[in-house]
Amino acid sequence: GLAEPFEGSPFQILAGLLPDGAVLWAGNSMPVRDLDGWFGSVDRSITIRSNRGANGIDGVVSTALGSAAVAAGPVALVVGDVSFLHDLNALVAARLHGLSATIVLVNNDGGGIFSFLPQAQPAAAVPGTGLPEHYEELFGTPHGIDVGPIVTALGGEHRLLAPIDLRDAIADSIGRSGVRVLELRTDRARNVELHREVAGVVARALARARAEAGAA
Repeated sequence: GLAEPFEGSPFQILAGLLPDGAVLWAGNSMPVRDLDGWFGSVDRSITIRSNRGANGIDGVVSTALGSAAVAAGPVALVVGDVSFLHDLNALVAARLHGLSATIVLVNNDGGGIFSFLPQAQPAAAVPGTGLPEHYEELFGTPHGIDVGPIVTALGGEHRLLAPIDLRDAIADSIGRSGVRVLELRTDRARNVELHREVAGVVARALARARAEAGAA
């Protein structure tokens, strides 16, 4: 595993830990793309779902927790901080109705997907657009909110985790009663670099495997 926070890690971990009958939800923007890229093949029956509201981030937590009311197996959600903060009232409903879920909160303090897009680059400077000098205000949208006290006040359990502790925390949480929010803080700019680095490692490994298979 990586020593630094990688936003694809929760899906790699969940692929190895979720049992038969589990339900995995992926938030919009980066989480659903990281699901596609880093959740490997499994030999268990795991239902994978995603919900896209009118603005993309609407109701992600509510939908996942609503499914926990009827799911036969444990429910897990990987969600970004903007979507999570937009739907905090879902935690109130979970407490009132006794719902249980593991929420992995990938907190990069804003809209991480935009860091992958052209408007994040210096070359995006176009008169009248406000870019790139107002990129953070218009696209990055940092909030600086400490979600821990909010989660606790709304009846959930919160843990801020180092990357090395994420696997054990998820393993301990799956199937337990109540809502647990496991927070992994990442850096938006570094996340772009790290995705490219990890993808490069995977591509080189696949190339070697194909070369070895062709030589056999």
